[in-house]
Amino acid sequence: LVLEIDTVFRLILYWKRLGLDIFLRLVHNKSTRFVYTKINLYKSKGVEVSRIKKKLGVLSGLLLVLVLVLSALLVPVLASPYPYDLADTEVANALTYVRSQQAEDGNVGGFGPSAWVVMAIVAAGEDPHDWKEGSNSIVDYLAANAGGATLATDYARMVLAIVAANDPPTDFGGRNFLSLLQAAYDGTQIGDSSLLNDDFWGVMALIAAGESPNSEIIQNSVSFIKSCQQAGGGWGFDASASWGTDVDSTSAAITALIAAGESPSSNTITNGLTFIKSTQVDSGGFNCPVWGQNADIDSMAINAIVAAGQDPTSAGWTENGNSPVDDLLTFQQSDGSFYWQSGTPGAWPCQTTAWAIQALLGKPYFTTTTTGFASIRENLCMAYGYKASEGIGGWTVYNPEWAVTHPEWNTLMLLHRGRGYWINVNKECVLTYGTNTYYLDEGWNLIGWLD
Repeated sequence: LVLEIDTVFRLILYWKRLGLDIFLRLVHNKSTRFVYTKINLYKSKGVEVSRIKKKLGVLSGLLLVLVLVLSALLVPVLASPYPYDLADTEVANALTYVRSQQAEDGNVGGFGPSAWVVMAIVAAGEDPHDWKEGSNSIVDYLAANAGGATLATDYARMVLAIVAANDPPTDFGGRNFLSLLQAAYDGTQIGDSSLLNDDFWGVMALIAAGESPNSEIIQNSVSFIKSCQQAGGGWGFDASASWGTDVDSTSAAITALIAAGESPSSNTITNGLTFIKSTQVDSGGFNCPVWGQNADIDSMAINAIVAAGQDPTSAGWTENGNSPVDDLLTFQQSDGSFYWQSGTPGAWPCQTTAWAIQALLGKPYFTTTTTGFASIRENLCMAYGYKASEGIGGWTVYNPEWAVTHPEWNTLMLLHRGRGYWINVNKECVLTYGTNTYYLDEGWNLIGWLD
């Protein structure tokens, strides 16, 4: 009995995820160490892979038997750890629901919700270009209806979706959404000067599109956002917080600031998180004076917590034994959708479900180094990125020790699709993010992020 080499790797990762050290000790023993250590084996061709398969023959049979036995004995009683993945029922059912709502022209829930759905699709490791109803994909729909975007928030949402789909935001549906968003900047902030949501999403979108955190538009917009933080640590929907502060606005502010390079340990972020925590109730969710508890607030808060490098299921984010993730899951229906509130689907159930998918997967609207490198946290020594307009001479750096001692020294804050990163680890390990897997040797490794 011979398993394919990639199947063996998947088994290793799966059982590692379940924390079964006995299995890992089996696959790490000296007789099979060569499987794990050579990064090129997985991608190599022809005779080399054939030799590997022969050597794995007996071992693979034993692994398969072990997996089947342990699956029967252990899997039913093990809860899904956070973050969730595509194999988890909660995420799989949510994606199934969203796909079932796709119309003939490719849209899922309308123009705005379709953009959020694209982000959820990509977060789940799928290609939105393949999500089609007939010949029209959801990306085709957004391009065909690009003229529907008229506000700064529309431009920001479109940029986020276009970048997620790996299309150019400078030429999509005959429009340059990056320029449109940049043009909404008035020298101080983005969009309507009385509002903040366009600044939150504008900063996130520009950073996701590759705008330098040191650029004028980002620096000034960040300063504007910070100036609107209220005494209790929160932000409101508008600059003066005339409706009071709320969790969703505060969560968006935190996510945007971290995307722009704000240290998660700064007073600004710490105070924002403290405000969010102060609104948490026994269900694990958060109270909103205007709208009450709802799934959207949970999703936004979870994304902010994750962006700040924290675990939303940890003791610090638990009330009465319930976390924000627990509360979010109470809104999921039998068809996989997420209702906005209990018994109320809300105006945009596809959008609410898309937001929930991203929150469950632990993937905000961009990938921070903290989130992207979470699977190798114990082994990461240093990482470098390069883009001519960033850092010092084009180079940016991330050192996990500096994140604690000197966070201002770290300049590599986000990981961008298609860019190469040099990663130094203290031993052979596996970096996983979504459906992407990188086998790293001890020392320096060059990877193409999400290529």
